[in-house]
Amino acid sequence: MDHKKSGTILPPAAYINESMTVMAFASDNRAVGFNVTARIEAALEAYKAARAKRKIYNRTVAELSSLSGAELADIGLTRGMIRAVAREAADLG
Repeated sequence: MDHKKSGTILPPAAYINESMTVMAFASDNRAVGFNVTARIEAALEAYKAARAKRKIYNRTVAELSSLSGAELADIGLTRGMIRAVAREAADLG
């Protein structure tokens, strides 16, 4: 079938080779199981977990900062290591 003579308007790719079949497809972008309540609950749980980690971090920094330099040396730490040790204790990365 000659599309040019019939007046049918086809996408530009159809004119490259008329022996090729022009195909259309549909896409469904809806989220499977879209549940607002579940998403809010998950966000709340993530917030609670982050807050608990921050509490551990702050407590660790405070406790280590209260030690003297000699006490820190006894446990193999320096003042410059306190924040890194607190991040590790709180599993912050």
